[in-house]
Parts: sequence; C-alpha cells; structure tokens
Amino acid sequence: MAVRLKPIEQQTIVVTGATSGNGLATVEAAVERGAAVVLAARNLDALEEVAVRLRSRGARVAVCAADVSKPEDVQRIADTALTQLVVSIPG
Repeated sequence: MAVRLKPIEQQTIVVTGATSGNGLATVEAAVERGAAVVLAARNLDALEEVAVRLRSRGARVAVCAADVSKPEDVQRIADTALTQLVVSIPG
C-alpha cells in the first residue's frame, strides 16, 4: 500500500539540532519548499537567531529550546508544534 503524503506546504516538520550542521541544512531545505518548521535545540539564543533570519524570508517557524534526552522537553516540542504551527483543516 502506497503512503500518500500531503504536499510539503501543508506539513509541519520538527527538526532537532536546528541551529547548525545537518539540522540547519534540513531546516533550510524544508522552509525553502514551504513547510512550517519547529526549530528545536538547546541554545535559545541560537534558535532565535535562526528564526529571525528565516522569518525575514517569510518562513513559518516556531522555536523550542529543548534537550531531547529529557522526556518533558520532548513533550514541550510537541506542544510547541501543536499550539504554534498546526492548523486543523477539515476534509
């Protein structure tokens, strides 16, 4: 059975390690294609810096300072995605 994904413009993606390296490259590629992205990393200042740059280009991003080794931080990332970026569209 083939999986049908929504177009990337209708997706919200969570990227951990979003302030450098592969994480930042993933963020850049996702927003370039129109996805909404939750930026997650431990350094809030670095997250805000990336977010400001992306928002200036029209990107839909939210930030969440988090350590993914901590379950409560992982929950906070999910909560950020749901409350700041996910929009329910019936049908």
